[in-house]
Amino acid sequence: SHECKFNKWFTHGLYSSTGRKTIKHYFETHFLLFVFITFRYDMVKENKNEGKSQSSFSSSDKDHKIIVIDNGGGNLKVGIAGLPESIRVLPNYIAKPKTDKKSYFGDQVNEIKDVSAINLKRPIEKGYVTNWDILRDIWAHVFKHLLKVDTKQCSLLVTEPLFNLPVLQSAMEELVFSEFKFLRVCFANTPELSFRHALLSDPGIPWDAAQAKCGLVLDTGFSFTHAVPIFDGRVILEGVRRINLGGKALTNYLKELVSFRAWNMMDEYLIIDDVKEKLCYVTQDLAASLVSARLPGANNPVRRCYVLPDGLTHTRGFVKEIDPAEVQNQLKRKKLESENEEEQLLTLTNERFTVPEALFHPSDIGVMQAGLAETIIQAIAICPEEMHEIMYSNVICTGGCSTIPGFVDRLYQDLRPLAPCEYELQVRISKNPVECAWRGGSDLATSKQYSKVATSHETYKKIGSRAIQTS
Repeated sequence: SHECKFNKWFTHGLYSSTGRKTIKHYFETHFLLFVFITFRYDMVKENKNEGKSQSSFSSSDKDHKIIVIDNGGGNLKVGIAGLPESIRVLPNYIAKPKTDKKSYFGDQVNEIKDVSAINLKRPIEKGYVTNWDILRDIWAHVFKHLLKVDTKQCSLLVTEPLFNLPVLQSAMEELVFSEFKFLRVCFANTPELSFRHALLSDPGIPWDAAQAKCGLVLDTGFSFTHAVPIFDGRVILEGVRRINLGGKALTNYLKELVSFRAWNMMDEYLIIDDVKEKLCYVTQDLAASLVSARLPGANNPVRRCYVLPDGLTHTRGFVKEIDPAEVQNQLKRKKLESENEEEQLLTLTNERFTVPEALFHPSDIGVMQAGLAETIIQAIAICPEEMHEIMYSNVICTGGCSTIPGFVDRLYQDLRPLAPCEYELQVRISKNPVECAWRGGSDLATSKQYSKVATSHETYKKIGSRAIQTS
């Protein structure tokens, strides 16, 4: 009845000047009320629909597990969503020793007795999957022997690189749906997952950055280093900047230095990678460190010795601690020299800090790109000026290279003079930068958002690649 009266009043008013003025005044005074009521109605309707879809998803899928995979170039991080203790960090390659016909997958690498001159077959090169057969074999081993799950009864959340090629996306979809037959699959990129985990786990993030879900993620991974600006929890693709340096390039650089100055280690990637992880650090003053590295004998604070594996006495290499007082003693020194004849010692001095220095000055090794600090400045400059202050206050470091001692302090030291002086600068690192993206994926997989962004196996069969969504 009220609707009929309103229609008559509105229709009659259109044919009189007084009526038209009355209608105009009515809508001007009640416009905001109409907008608010319409908005609330749409929100309630949307929430009801989400509730229905969520309840249908939960009722059908609540009993199966969701596997989370961070498919990195160096390491594979895999586990069950919601179970942090289930995470396994494994080498993402197949190892083939020269003296053994057996191939070793992931966790089996620790069973190899002679780690010298091992042939490594990686599924990922330069950040992108290049060998799908190797990737399938590694995943199959993990699902069957480590997680002990039936993929046909599980859902999946898997990471993919930024700017992934469509042909590689299609190949991954074919692998997860046709080969392993997962029930549901969600694809996500590592910077967003790392940022998500940081927001949930780090109480030190500024309030405005947490509310706007805004910041910059510096991901120093195995193949590349990315400076990724994020707003509202999503990557700002126009601002992403990449340095063609990562953990693999640093290891190869150390191999060249060692092979030129000491032993020929060009075929010993695993050994040199272990040397890098145990002995390298980032210096805060390069000039002073170079002077210290030239000091002789016990006066040299930089000098360290690494015992190379021989396959008999030592199956794995280790750092040898030598007391400076013993080195000064002539008798002890002779004893050490006699011991060194039986041990193959690799001595490092300035290599310990000049190798990670390449991340801050890539031109030193022939990579004509900006360093970490300059790359962050470039990434933030592309974004709207209103975001700059928040992004400088929330720089988050992830990836394996960020675990090198002194990395965060040096980054702050280089970045502070370049950033506007009126902005507060905060550079932080997660408790475990290597697992940060996986834990963010676990948070996403156990949230209501997963049901919205995951694609079911049935939908993929009907629509194909068009059905695929990302987080």
